[in-house]
Amino acid sequence: MTTAFFPINAAYMKHASGNEVAFHAHQQGQLTIAIKGSVRIQAVNGWWLAIPGAGIWVPAGISHRAHYTESAELLNLRFDAHEQGVPENVALLMVSPLLMALAHQAYKLGQSQADLPQLGVVRQLVVYQLRDNQASSGLFIADGQDKRLRVVTALLKDNPGCNKTLAELADTAHSSPRTLARLFEKETQLNFTAWRERLRILTAIERLLIGVPATAVAFDMGFQSASSFSTAFRKIMGVPPGQYLRQVQRNNKAQG
Repeated sequence: MTTAFFPINAAYMKHASGNEVAFHAHQQGQLTIAIKGSVRIQAVNGWWLAIPGAGIWVPAGISHRAHYTESAELLNLRFDAHEQGVPENVALLMVSPLLMALAHQAYKLGQSQADLPQLGVVRQLVVYQLRDNQASSGLFIADGQDKRLRVVTALLKDNPGCNKTLAELADTAHSSPRTLARLFEKETQLNFTAWRERLRILTAIERLLIGVPATAVAFDMGFQSASSFSTAFRKIMGVPPGQYLRQVQRNNKAQG
């Protein structure tokens, strides 16, 4: 089977915890839907977290890599999408029941190596979903471009519970606190405190999904108490950790 002849191509993928896929690009756009577990997808400007109920769209030609902090099952859809309104950059999508059904149907039809007209209809409906279901940026965090800033963001990604001050981190990056603060706001659209808080919440979500108790996650992420963690979590994700986890678990059951 030559995939170029198919309007849309679907593949199930399984990855073990700790797996990484190096930077690469595709000739077609790719929509990665998390069935179980989670995956970080990094592009030049930052990384996105896909969990059950969410998907990540990577347009054709954009270099990206994937990291699996836990075992994960994914459904990848690849297709050309040049219609107006389709995201031109990496984007997070909420996976509606219709989009999930379309993804499964694309896989089923592709396995039969027939029904090309039906696959064309499925592709068009998936494109409509791409345009209509773009999510907020809560599961995205920018890395920035400046070398001094990237020294700090890389250090904190490796150790999100780090409580070093902005001044201490600026010294590590051979910068001044004022310059580093300006770089955070200019290149990530968040101030330093907000950026670190978002990083901690995204990392916390990954740990909650593998069953680490919320209190342990709170202290691992550098929060002084479970209540301060819950407050920060609600501010970014809209609901407290327990409620968010239950929503993800419901999505897991619905998609499994």
